[in-house]
Order: sequence, then structure tokens, then C-alpha cells
Amino acid sequence: FLARLLSGLFKPNNPILGCDYSGTVEEVGKNVKEFNIGDEVYGQLDKRTGTHTEYISVSTNEVSCIPENLSHVEAASVGVAGSIALQCLRDHGGINPGHKVLINGASV
Repeated sequence: FLARLLSGLFKPNNPILGCDYSGTVEEVGKNVKEFNIGDEVYGQLDKRTGTHTEYISVSTNEVSCIPENLSHVEAASVGVAGSIALQCLRDHGGINPGHKVLINGASV
């Protein structure tokens, strides 16, 4: 019942799902210096925004260039899943550089 109140009582508060994204820059604002049309980018938005759509508009602090060794699919999965994994391993698990970790049975 509580989840229903938070996400919308009779219909969803935001009908567009998603918070992670990956894509190609199609247009930039006149004050944007960090990105150019054609740049491959990825990021994570607030859940209320919705990224399961053809186009989204983001501010420069919500987007990063995709590293050359990542595909769009891999980059789009970094947002929530990557943040949670980093938080669990580093912040709560005390894992530091040089430590070894075995992840058994991980799934999405």
C-alpha cells in the first residue's frame, strides 16, 4: 500500500520508466563546452525523469563520455548497478585496491 502511494495511487506518477541511459549526443546547448554532437555518452537520471524513450534532455553534470572499451549496453548498465556494487564492496565491505573478490551467482 505504501509503495502505491509513493508511485501513484490510481496511475503512475511518471509513465516513462528508467533511470540509466546510453546514447549519442544529437544536440547541445549554446553554453555547453564539454560535449559535441556525435559524442557517445552515458549516465543516470533521477527516477522521476524516465529514460526508456527515444530522446532525453540532460544537464552536463548528469552525463559522461563512454570509455572506448565499453559498448552502449555495458555503459547503460553502469548507473544504478555500478553504484550499488561500488557502495556495497567499497563502503560497506571494506574492499580496497589489491583485494580479491569472488562474486558467486550474481544476477540482474
